Order: sequence, then structure tokens, then C-alpha cells
Amino acid sequence: LAKGVLAGTVKEGRRFESSDVRGRNTRLGAQLQSVRVELERYFESAESAMLTGTQLAVAWVLAQNGVSTALCGSKSLAQVAEVVQGAGVSLLPAVKAKLDTLSIQASARWKGN
Repeated sequence: LAKGVLAGTVKEGRRFESSDVRGRNTRLGAQLQSVRVELERYFESAESAMLTGTQLAVAWVLAQNGVSTALCGSKSLAQVAEVVQGAGVSLLPAVKAKLDTLSIQASARWKGN
């Protein structure tokens, strides 16, 4: 779930506790800024499908050819339940295609930052 980015728990300006490894990433803010448009479209897609960001991410990963398992780091039972719900979602082909495109666009910007 991209360290919380696709779950919607990590946004620009978020401060992390000293024990959280994400706080040591000095480029995270710039990376989030670089994919802002793609993230907005991603969360719009989740809302349109009546899913959370987590559920959409899990459903999309499992919709990829050759993928049978999605490993997600959950910190609570509520997060586990959300992941399980996402695993039960079958994405429409148009939604999967849109997410495939967003992934390609965001990946190029994230890595280039």
C-alpha cells in the first residue's frame, strides 16, 4: 500500500514518530507532490467504486495477470478486515485499465524525483 500512501494515511506534510521508518525518507514530501494528480484520480476511482484506497489497491494488485497473493502490512484488526474486503472485489475492466495507466504515470514521476 506504498507505506500508507494508497491507503490515504500518508499525505503531504505528515509528521512521523521517531520510531517510524517513513520519517527518515527525506524525499517523501517531494515524491508525494510529484504524483499529486495521479493520487487524486486514484482516490476518485476508489470513491466511485465505493471502496477505500486500501480496498482498491488490494483489488487492483490481485487483478494483475499472474498475481495470486497480495502481501499487506497491517497494524490492526480493522486494517486486516479492510484488506480482506479488498481481496473480495472484482474490478471492472475499465477501472483496472485506468489504474494501470495511473500506475505507469505515477511510477515514472515517483522514481524520477
